[in-house]
Amino acid sequence: MRIGSTFFEKNIPPASRTAHLEHLAENGFCHVEFSPHPNLIPLNELKQLQMYAQQLNMSTAFHSPDFFEPSAYQVGLFNSHSLVKKSYLQLLNWIIEHADANLRFPLVIHSASPTIADLSFHEATQVNLRFFDWISNEVSRQMLPIDICLENTYIKDESGSVQTLESLLYFFEQMKGAPVSLCLDLPHWWRQCQLEKRAPELLLEEPYEKLFNQIIYAHLHGMNANFEKSHLHFNREHSPFLDFVKAFSNKKNEINFNLEIFEVSGFEFFTTYETLLFEQLQLVNEISTITKNTF
Repeated sequence: MRIGSTFFEKNIPPASRTAHLEHLAENGFCHVEFSPHPNLIPLNELKQLQMYAQQLNMSTAFHSPDFFEPSAYQVGLFNSHSLVKKSYLQLLNWIIEHADANLRFPLVIHSASPTIADLSFHEATQVNLRFFDWISNEVSRQMLPIDICLENTYIKDESGSVQTLESLLYFFEQMKGAPVSLCLDLPHWWRQCQLEKRAPELLLEEPYEKLFNQIIYAHLHGMNANFEKSHLHFNREHSPFLDFVKAFSNKKNEINFNLEIFEVSGFEFFTTYETLLFEQLQLVNEISTITKNTF
């Protein structure tokens, strides 16, 4: 099981960024996910960090900064003359400029939000399809080493056009043949299924094999007891969720599982955040070992 971590720039002092990558690699992390935006990290510095991560034998991925600057990257605002189109073209060009042509990089993007774009759900669904059709065509046309990945979200965190099983099935049926894959956020999927009183494990069953095969990347984090908050650390008390992670990882052991731990409340020192990450890695590795022995 290959475990990675989001490069959480808000909690990593600029002077510690290189050392943080070294500590991740030294403690068993195999992957790191960056968000390319000049107001998060200067892009020249990000280029150096990404190249250094590869030197440390860590694979890398990118996440759209749609969470940071929705007006420029929120898919629901896409149209043929929009700032969104311009922003994603610049993002693709930046990745191309700094990418190793021999490697492939996931680019994770959230679905169109009806609320942010002031659209009906149907309108957001159609805009979402147009955007992913457009960007996948750009990737194909230029033969780019990029895997476009839709990320599922949870309805109580933000409105989105692809959150339920039905919307995932519809999306990939409409995008059949396009170079678009799925980044499955395991806690978002788990929480959405709990809300709908649906077994999360159904995704692993044979009727949904085509959808399951679309998953090439995963996000992993914890949640609180009532599922209202996520991107927290997780622990052994979340046993039903961890059982699902075990079953999923057994079937998708070859992909990267990226930790998105953004819990900083009460952290006075950066080293506290690093310690939490290393503890989470140890727990996930224990899950992986149990998986191999159990499933």
